[in-house]
Amino acid sequence: GASNAPMLAAISILLGLGGVFSFILTFDIVDNRLRDSAEVNSALGGLGPDPIPLLEGDDHPPGSFADVTLEWPQHPAALAIRALAVRFELERERYGSRVFALVGLSPESGVSSLALGLGHTLGARERRLLIVECNLPRPGLAKVQGAIRAMPGLLEALLDDSLDPASLMQRDPRRQIDILPIGDVGSELIDRPAFLRLLEQFRGNYDLVLLDTAPLAEDDFAYFVAAHADAVLLIGREDDSQFRDLRRSIDRLVLAEVPAVSAILNFTRPKRGERIRQAVYSQMGTLSRLHWRLHRSIRRTLKNLVRRGA
Repeated sequence: GASNAPMLAAISILLGLGGVFSFILTFDIVDNRLRDSAEVNSALGGLGPDPIPLLEGDDHPPGSFADVTLEWPQHPAALAIRALAVRFELERERYGSRVFALVGLSPESGVSSLALGLGHTLGARERRLLIVECNLPRPGLAKVQGAIRAMPGLLEALLDDSLDPASLMQRDPRRQIDILPIGDVGSELIDRPAFLRLLEQFRGNYDLVLLDTAPLAEDDFAYFVAAHADAVLLIGREDDSQFRDLRRSIDRLVLAEVPAVSAILNFTRPKRGERIRQAVYSQMGTLSRLHWRLHRSIRRTLKNLVRRGA
């Protein structure tokens, strides 16, 4: 009857909300995106490098991540890159690693920009450092570093034995490093034995070599390159790269017996709770300064009153 109408309405609302909550719960379970560094550490089975924060705000225009170590050396992203560079240095000192493959988990993981930042940091101590672009599906190093010509480059050196690879190197004067772009990607024929011979030349001529590589799932050549590196860093983009891709990439590299494999999360944003905490701390700091000024003003007023009374 009419007396049951409110209860029936309430049950209908609860059922409707239950459907919404069920959808949210299901989506959260199915959603496989990497959302924080804890998930990266879980895939690695140990503690990986600290995540690299996103550059935000009007002071950091789009595309400026490649220049963060040059233009904003005290930004948290630059500090995270320097901490990552220390790991590379330790890997080289302890195990003799010279060739490091930087492998994106998704197309927009910031591999080329990170390679430039690491190159600048690692090459700052008078080390001979080379960045080799090995990304066939999406070469972007020349776009990120506007002063670099896209060709000729690696592919031309592989196709023509008469070419001296040193003549194809391009110097980045600001970072004090050498760069070998991918070259003309119109040719899909890759002479892999020639690449390995070239890689050995790089080992002899440079202290460190960074290989800018495509996602393993997209390109067989990327897997070939990574499998012949001394160490591999998998680079994921927060809320974009997939956990399953990270796990599969680790498994494939372990199967290839790569000596060292690690992973890092790039372009991270503060979580909602962290943003609230920062806002609260900021407000508390403002209130504290106001309280201190008010306290000094009251003390000054009281002293003046006492002097006048005396």
